[in-house]
Amino acid sequence: MLGIGRLGITLGLSAAILLQATVSSAKITWDLKPSGTGSYDWSLLQHMTFNRTGAVGSYGGCNGDCNFHSLGDYGDGEGGNISWARAADECFELTTKAGDWTANPDTVIEVSKSGSDWQMVSDDFGGTLASHARIWIESDGSVLTYQLRVRAYSSYSNAGDFYLQTVRRDISKTACTSGQTALPWAQISWSSDIVLSSFH
Repeated sequence: MLGIGRLGITLGLSAAILLQATVSSAKITWDLKPSGTGSYDWSLLQHMTFNRTGAVGSYGGCNGDCNFHSLGDYGDGEGGNISWARAADECFELTTKAGDWTANPDTVIEVSKSGSDWQMVSDDFGGTLASHARIWIESDGSVLTYQLRVRAYSSYSNAGDFYLQTVRRDISKTACTSGQTALPWAQISWSSDIVLSSFH
């Protein structure tokens, strides 16, 4: 991760993930589209490992022994918080895929807000061990601090790897969250607690 402390940006998660993409193993694929020309604006595929230790307070068989990969920066160069003043609401779709040496990585997507407890968004999606979820992010213009991470379900998967595909969807809040039942979702805003779908 880039050791630059918290990110204070107005470009949303797209810029944060672009910065984050310079770390891992440099196996990155961009697919860019002009805004408003289709169902997505851009897609980013990155190779990742569970490079941080101590996923305390997590769902599943962790008990503090699971490793994880964070999207953002803790200030120690390893990832964590993402902070910015919103320019526009955004929908991001996250999918974990087979890694270079792990055919079926056992992953969990989790979110947190301003130091609150981690909450699980997706695990074992579609009968696999992979994760697939949508994240809707909005704010009233104030700086919103939140955390995203992909972690191993249990310590047995700590040495595994995976690819994370991030897609910025060109869709409405309803289409991203409660208006669909195909994908689990989380809604993050400055003025309220995190809202999660009833399935994952």
